[in-house]
Amino acid sequence: MSILGDIQELGGVHRHMTGQRGPKQLGPLLTEVFFSDMSDHFGAVDYVVFIAMLMISTAIGLYYAWKDRKTTNEDEFLRGGKTMSPFPVCISIMASFLPSTSFIGFPTVVYVTGTMFWVIVIPAVLGAILAAEVFIPVFYNMNLLSVNEYIHKRFQSHNLQIITNLSTLLAMIPFFGVELFAPSIALSIVTDMSISSSILVIGLIVTIYTSMGGLKGVIWTDFFQFTVMVAGVLAVIIR
Repeated sequence: MSILGDIQELGGVHRHMTGQRGPKQLGPLLTEVFFSDMSDHFGAVDYVVFIAMLMISTAIGLYYAWKDRKTTNEDEFLRGGKTMSPFPVCISIMASFLPSTSFIGFPTVVYVTGTMFWVIVIPAVLGAILAAEVFIPVFYNMNLLSVNEYIHKRFQSHNLQIITNLSTLLAMIPFFGVELFAPSIALSIVTDMSISSSILVIGLIVTIYTSMGGLKGVIWTDFFQFTVMVAGVLAVIIR
């Protein structure tokens, strides 16, 4: 039975037992949906596509590291020299707002709990408009990289800068940990790799193209990966 079939069957059982499509017992249900029918391993084509994605992502970072090897400075590395065209930047931002947990889990959550989940789109759109019209112009004109840098310049407080940096660090560590853990689970199921090995491989690839390619490498890698993700979704729908 396909995963979609599992979702339909288990979703029906869930609604029959609870009388609703609420979030009660949703965690165990989603776990059963995703991992009960994923015993099949990658075939030859799957491995080719997967390895190609890793190699291309790494190659993008290495390419920009080599291309900008004589001109790389802080502005070039962290801001891309402010020469990037809007389209790939927009795609990169979209990819950033569609992490692995969202891409894997949101469709099932919507099916099981109902379309009420779409409401999160409203504050996301409002927040994007507010950021574009209010915050980004300030950051751009002041040549800032982050909110933390703005707070430091605004209040001229070294202690406050330390607090904001630590707060950001504490917030991002669990977030990125989950984002790294989710695809590693899926990868360990369809390959012979352990979860720990999957985490190391994915983390290493991301570290390489980020640290060596700078912002340009990140943007074009996001662009490439987002294109593959959309193509995969369309392939599933068409099939």
